[in-house]
Amino acid sequence: MIRLFSPLRKVKRLLSSQTATNILFFAFCGAVATIWLHWLRDPFYVDLVGTICGTFDCPAWTPKAFLSTDPEGTATRLGLWGDSFGALNALLSAFGFMAVVLTLIQQQRDQHRQRFDATFFEMLNMLREEREGIRFAYSKRYVTSVPSTQEMDDKPDQKSYRGRNAIRAAAREYSFWMRNRINQLDLIQHDPDTLRAALAKLYVSKVHSRYESRLGSYFRVMYTILEKVDSDRLLRPAEKQRYGNMLRAQMTNYEVQLAALNGLADFAKDFPLLIQKYRIMKYMRKGKLRTYLIQIYGPKAFAGRDENEGFVNIIPKR
Repeated sequence: MIRLFSPLRKVKRLLSSQTATNILFFAFCGAVATIWLHWLRDPFYVDLVGTICGTFDCPAWTPKAFLSTDPEGTATRLGLWGDSFGALNALLSAFGFMAVVLTLIQQQRDQHRQRFDATFFEMLNMLREEREGIRFAYSKRYVTSVPSTQEMDDKPDQKSYRGRNAIRAAAREYSFWMRNRINQLDLIQHDPDTLRAALAKLYVSKVHSRYESRLGSYFRVMYTILEKVDSDRLLRPAEKQRYGNMLRAQMTNYEVQLAALNGLADFAKDFPLLIQKYRIMKYMRKGKLRTYLIQIYGPKAFAGRDENEGFVNIIPKR
């Protein structure tokens, strides 16, 4: 499917460019000039131009009228024929004006995209800085609850982690407490509202509330990036999706998990809708948490680009 429609997408991008606008304009002018230069010699052009001029009530443009051998009417016909160039000039001026307007619009879009690129990458740098500022330490209850048979290299302790390691530690602790409640969650997994409330409560109590100043700031920057992309009126949908893909490419699987859980909380506003729309969870690892989140966010939030057409909001209103 992608191979079949990729040439059409390339043609669409070409036709929307500034260069294509100029090419089409000059091609039209060249076509008009070609017909004008050949209509005196070729019967086909004589009939063609005669039909067009008859349609637009411009008999003075027809080759037969111009080449009339009547001596008395030659001067009159030549005068009418010369005056008829006024309509042609007006037509070409209109097309020229349209070409200028389209060029200005395209230049405005290009300049806006350049400014947006600069802002977007600055915000990505802010997101990285916020990520490096995250701190997280396993809770004492979690450390003492982990089975003693666990390998020493993977045995949690209460030291403070930072950056990506902190996000990984937070995701691991959440997964532990979720597995402890697996039987209860399985009973309600077909009720999206109840399941959402249970997962959100567990996330807030075990992870977010302990380090809200760090995690909250990180996810607010992420929300701001997605909201800025989504609300821009000059970006095309494909361009918005490309920016969403670039943001997703910056995130590890643990960051995706925490972002999805953060979107379930009551304070998340429309963050879950943006997570859905830009398929932030597309590459989340398979597991019980992914299964639960599919029930809440819907399968389209995890789908590929071509499968995500016709996206609709399925998250219940709070």
